[in-house]
Amino acid sequence: MPSPTLWDRVDGPILRWVATLGSADRVDLELREPEPFEPIPGLTSLDVQQSLRRLRSHGLIDGTESPAFGNSTWMHLRVTAGGLIVLGEWPDLARVASAASLHRLLRALSDDAPKADQTALRQAAGVVGKYGDEVLRGAAADVAGAAAEEAADG
Repeated sequence: MPSPTLWDRVDGPILRWVATLGSADRVDLELREPEPFEPIPGLTSLDVQQSLRRLRSHGLIDGTESPAFGNSTWMHLRVTAGGLIVLGEWPDLARVASAASLHRLLRALSDDAPKADQTALRQAAGVVGKYGDEVLRGAAADVAGAAAEEAADG
């Protein structure tokens, strides 16, 4: 059995933790003498600091870091659209757009294709269009449902 990766042990859990924070939350991390990080057992404040920097460098989170000697404060931490895609909470709009573009291309090709190929191209365009639309509708419903739950809880 392969050993857990850095993503499995540290960065994935930290990304999910950031997703639970409110935009006004402040995170103070002791770095000189790292402390256990209570929200995620097994991690220290230094692990969290390094992970937050990695996640930000990859565009998965955003926030303001105020480093000081021996500690660091993070403000306005939030998961970006890229992070939400990684977490499966937001559609990859580039893929949806690609599906829509592919649908239009196949339809255009079918118009100019020989009769024998038109039906197959139109069917392929229909499949691409159908599944692209389903992904977008499903994602929009999930986002709307989550927003309604947050509004009800708030």
